[in-house]
Amino acid sequence: MDAFSHSEDVSALIRSFGDPKISLAQRPLCIGLAPDRAKCCDKDVGEVVKVSVATVTRSLSKIPAGEKHWETVLSAMAQVPLLESDGNNIHRSATFSCRSSSSFSADGEPSLQERISCWLFKLVGDEAIMDSLAVDALQLALSRSVSRCTSQRSWSLFRGTRRELPLLDINVLRFPDSDRPFFELYRLRVDAWSQSWPFYTCSRATDGLTGVFQSHKFRMQKSLIYEVSRDTLDKAVEEAEIFLEELSDRSDSESSSSTLDSKS
Repeated sequence: MDAFSHSEDVSALIRSFGDPKISLAQRPLCIGLAPDRAKCCDKDVGEVVKVSVATVTRSLSKIPAGEKHWETVLSAMAQVPLLESDGNNIHRSATFSCRSSSSFSADGEPSLQERISCWLFKLVGDEAIMDSLAVDALQLALSRSVSRCTSQRSWSLFRGTRRELPLLDINVLRFPDSDRPFFELYRLRVDAWSQSWPFYTCSRATDGLTGVFQSHKFRMQKSLIYEVSRDTLDKAVEEAEIFLEELSDRSDSESSSSTLDSKS
């Protein structure tokens, strides 16, 4: 699993990250590169996908462990000869804000957690990816972090202040499956911020989040794959099957652990 900085599936990483009493503002969640296995391990995905998986993981394994981040991984993916970018790259940014006094909603109003959930869905714009990111755990962690930033704000009567804190920076590689026959490299970065103004009371301060979502899709070039020698193809298929089996076993183990934790 040298292709990734974290071998666990991204949803398991998010759910298992840290103590719920510790906010992301205290300890940001940074994932250089994690897999999103989707349905890739659940069925025979075919020779083309397996050869592509082997080629991609070989390429990513060449990046030193401490240097796996968005730019280096994107560059490596772009240089894989059996893949081509589909050109429909996504780069979205959005800001979420709330008055510090509205961190706890009144009756009938959406809670902070619900509002952050809606904001995340609009930022990412992809339900399948949101499911992979364990949105329920993610929105809870973010709402805690916003509340923590509010409670720890320092005030100055004569000087406005703005404080920014990184909360998470997650890079994920999603493998092809029957519904999405392409590799997708995506990134979610979220920072928390707190703004106050001179002579303003605590209730007039504003807290919020700034988010960035990026996505690049890479499609497999079947014509080039079938130009490879039979011996090379067979070796690549075998290599991919071992990798996918390891990924599947790890995901099954993580699912079992999550089930036991929820029952305890």
